[in-house]
Amino acid sequence: MSTNKKTIIAIILFLSIIIIFGVPFTNWWFNGDDFHGLFLAYKTTNWRDLWNFFCEGHTNIGVGPSNAVGSLERTSFLGTYYRPLYCIFLTLQYWLFGTHAYPYFLCNIAFHAFNTTLLFILFSQLTTLFPALLASLLFATHPQIAYRFGAIVNFHYYVNVTLVLLTLLAFKKYLDTNHQRYNALACSLFALSLFTRESSIVLPGIAFIGAYLYLYPYEELGIIHHLKNFPAMLSKVAGLAGTVIAFLALRLYLYPLAPLPPSTSNTSWLLKKMPEFKVFLFDLFSLSWLPWGRPVLRGTLLITCIALFAWLFSCNTRKRYVFGAFLCGLLMLWPALAGPYSPRYFYESYPFFLLSFILCCVFYTGRLTKFKTALLTLLSCFVIFTTGFVLHSFARRTAKHAQLAQATNELVANPAIKNRALCFIGHPLDGFGEQNAAIFWILLNNAGIPIFFDSATAIMQADANIVQPTKWATIVSKYHNKNYYTTTPVPGGFRFTSTNPEKVYFLAEHTGYSLGKKIIHERKIVNKQNVVTDFSLLLDEQYIKKSPIFIRWDFETKKFLIINHDTAMTTN
Repeated sequence: MSTNKKTIIAIILFLSIIIIFGVPFTNWWFNGDDFHGLFLAYKTTNWRDLWNFFCEGHTNIGVGPSNAVGSLERTSFLGTYYRPLYCIFLTLQYWLFGTHAYPYFLCNIAFHAFNTTLLFILFSQLTTLFPALLASLLFATHPQIAYRFGAIVNFHYYVNVTLVLLTLLAFKKYLDTNHQRYNALACSLFALSLFTRESSIVLPGIAFIGAYLYLYPYEELGIIHHLKNFPAMLSKVAGLAGTVIAFLALRLYLYPLAPLPPSTSNTSWLLKKMPEFKVFLFDLFSLSWLPWGRPVLRGTLLITCIALFAWLFSCNTRKRYVFGAFLCGLLMLWPALAGPYSPRYFYESYPFFLLSFILCCVFYTGRLTKFKTALLTLLSCFVIFTTGFVLHSFARRTAKHAQLAQATNELVANPAIKNRALCFIGHPLDGFGEQNAAIFWILLNNAGIPIFFDSATAIMQADANIVQPTKWATIVSKYHNKNYYTTTPVPGGFRFTSTNPEKVYFLAEHTGYSLGKKIIHERKIVNKQNVVTDFSLLLDEQYIKKSPIFIRWDFETKKFLIINHDTAMTTN
């Protein structure tokens, strides 16, 4: 009866997430990096191209507008994003759905729902059904889901978590039975994970930690006994380690090593990581929804959560289990140590951190026996809050997506831009990213026309870029309803001026895609940052000769506008 009840709850959980988070938001569209992901699939026309991804699986090949330099150059071992299955997943979705974004969004939701269900099944083996359900719901409704979820290029994160969890389940079956077919299954699933996203490369280490704690659970065993078991544990993970070696050998063959560029930063690694570590702590305790500018509130809640976890850990009979699970979560965050921390990485490590928290509660032996009941009640209320928060954020995002989709489709339908070189300036960074050339190549069905961008002209909503603070939370922002900037044609280019630096500033010194020389006229201090509020972009002659149509974003109408460029084409 217990198994049947668990199966019913798992099915209801899976369907509920799809219905609650997926069904209502039919206006979903693409944004930012999604455009390049679509273009990668758009260029793939046959089944042979799919297999070629295993030889040319660098996801950033050809990324950038027509003025991008070096985007087609072959990268090195450390500089590549070799993810062939990621490319295949995107291509298959594009073949099925084209430029209809909603089905992509549902695919993301479906894998997220499946991951949540898998975690419920795993957690229910450690504790009773309700705490297991509650923990899986904490995963399903984490506040970062509200901010980061839905971009189609993030699909491989959700698939990778599925593959990692299935790999660990198969590996556990191998530990239980010692049958090599389960070891082979685990290695096969692990290989699929590596070809999807290389972040799981630390999985042999995680499997080693888990296997040791699972097979030798007794802390009273002496150090000599543990050392004797060490070779046996290494042999258990030999298959997974061999899979890593084979993957790295293939990657090295396809993308040879190259010397790293010298560091230009004088700041120590630890000092640079401190702000990122604070972001991680807020993600760890699901506090990333807290509003900015409230240091007392944010600090009090964070310290309370850390103290609670420390108390549960101190009153625990299985401390090394808790520590082992936490260490596994940190191992999955290795990309944040090699580069900047991104909350997207947290999705892959969160299951292990949740496991650590569950173990803290399961083996809690403190005197306050009613503490667990109070904690479960508090967490239940928090899940209700985060569910509403995610739904509120999705609703605001779909409103922006609908505006982006309508404006883009209207511009594509304008006969004035057919078979003409296009130059986008003054586009909002929020939604379009550094450039959106790829989506116009796709929608115009013409990858041969030049489409230029200069990321320095991107508009930064100073007080509402992607998210904005309110009194109660940091929520997904809306687009401004006024043009807090002007674009004035000048000889050989355009001048960009912010009319309200508290609302709009520019990234004029950005080192991304460039169309020419930039002359900075004025800077101002905005939110304690020294930002550019007035600059001129003087286009290089090679772009002027293309006689492009200049296009900018209009916040008041939420549309693209074609700029009169007669003055801009008159060079000195």
